[in-house]
Amino acid sequence: MGAPRRKVLMLHGHSQNANMFRSRTAHIRKACPDIEFVYLNAPHILWPTDLQPARSSVGEARENETVSYESDTDSAPRAWWHITEMRTKCPGIEEGLRAVRDVLENNEFEGVFGFSQGASMAATVSAILERPYLYPEFTRNGAAIHPPLRFCVAVSGFVPPCAIGDVIFGASYTTPSLHILGRNDVVIREEDTIPLLKKSASQAVEYHIGGACLPLLLTIIVADRL
Repeated sequence: MGAPRRKVLMLHGHSQNANMFRSRTAHIRKACPDIEFVYLNAPHILWPTDLQPARSSVGEARENETVSYESDTDSAPRAWWHITEMRTKCPGIEEGLRAVRDVLENNEFEGVFGFSQGASMAATVSAILERPYLYPEFTRNGAAIHPPLRFCVAVSGFVPPCAIGDVIFGASYTTPSLHILGRNDVVIREEDTIPLLKKSASQAVEYHIGGACLPLLLTIIVADRL
């Protein structure tokens, strides 16, 4: 019997879902056959009134496909938290963190990979697992529900613009992190990511020339580091 496969938790972007993210990262899975990629659906289903045109990760769903609303909720666009006009709050982020906590509590993951809002969630969870006392829902009987992750891959990530983000990123976190930024990203601009980079004490940064997307180059970068 062979050794158990390494597990990586995959967190999709705003207005995506687990199935969509699985499709978009098929080339990464193919390049890393020894890894089990676990795709998680965010808890908040988005309806047409939630998807207003704006400079936000809502644009992710409009870049390559049309948002569809079917009776099967697995096909609906989702979010880890709702986006507000002023972007100074993250309504529903507690439910987003709870969804990640529940899967961490019952599995052993080596790392986490997130895109846009999912990248923000990935970095936040990485930081929480280093200091779970900052967010007690990630503890059971005073102990962390999961050991610190060995790595985090954040594509177009940022610090959550709310009080929880302020608390979790009040100090630097040390989880080895690969940050990937698009030089022509008008959804999550480089300046949006800089506050996260300043808090990432053990980091590598790679750039691609595209926007808010998962370029084929990402396969080479990620596969080489995984």
